[in-house]
Amino acid sequence: MISKQELREWLTDHKHNPKNIQHETLDYGFEIRRGSIRMVIGQAKEKDYLHIETLVQLPPEEEQYYNPEKDEDFKRKVVKHYPSFTIDIAYIEGSGVRVYDKVFHNGFDLGRLFRSIRAVTYTALFLWNLLRVTVGLGTYQEDVQQTNLSYYS
Repeated sequence: MISKQELREWLTDHKHNPKNIQHETLDYGFEIRRGSIRMVIGQAKEKDYLHIETLVQLPPEEEQYYNPEKDEDFKRKVVKHYPSFTIDIAYIEGSGVRVYDKVFHNGFDLGRLFRSIRAVTYTALFLWNLLRVTVGLGTYQEDVQQTNLSYYS
């Protein structure tokens, strides 16, 4: 957990906050992990949070009691002003998690591309190894037999 002072400094640094988004009321707990910010909402319990990968300022009247289900305009605002940002909003109620809007993404996602390439590569390697074992191309048993034949002859 970082302190409010550290967060204020982080937010005022132009490099981290290029659009100069203001967060005057920092009555929340903030945690930065993997480049994202987890923001604990106002007077909610410790585990109730709004997870925003990029900073988006909420309207002042909704900062404490924010309900994405009721704010249909939120998605349009975010996509309009932050077209390439990924936003993941979840509100934890009791022991269960209700995800209102999983992802808003209106831009190119390099991470998704790399994950797809990795998945295709792993699948191809698995199928190639399966083919080798099934057809008998270069299996261990075949190598041992070949070695034994050349050793005893």
